[in-house]
Amino acid sequence: MLTRTWPLHSPQAVFATLLRTLGFRVSETVTRCYKNLGENPETHPEGYKWGTFTHELLIADWPASNGDRYIVDGAWGPWACNAPLKLADEYVVPGLNSYEAFRLKKEQLPLSPWMPKPIDSIEGYTVSRWVTPVGTKIAFPITAETPGYWT
Repeated sequence: MLTRTWPLHSPQAVFATLLRTLGFRVSETVTRCYKNLGENPETHPEGYKWGTFTHELLIADWPASNGDRYIVDGAWGPWACNAPLKLADEYVVPGLNSYEAFRLKKEQLPLSPWMPKPIDSIEGYTVSRWVTPVGTKIAFPITAETPGYWT
């Protein structure tokens, strides 16, 4: 006899069901995550270190969204983006506090110089969180002079 010790449904699947019940059109997608959360991949010794496809994101729209679709992440915990990210290149939204922001960037999977390019790599989107030095608030728009980095 097998005993199941984990939930029958993921939080994202339950959230997707709620959104569908409220009239949203929802696509459930699988994604990979950067393993050195909070670290700058441009300077971290391991560079861009990606996990396997283990995280679910939702892409949603609704009849009045004029064809615009949005990424929604209802299960990433305290690092999650609090607002839907419009599926558009270089789309940036502020976080819940003055010390973070989130960006969606259309690109090939970011890799470190020492990593071989995957055979099946196609252009997609990367969601990044802007991290500032402790006590430094973000001034928008974020530019090359803004203290911090995308992780």
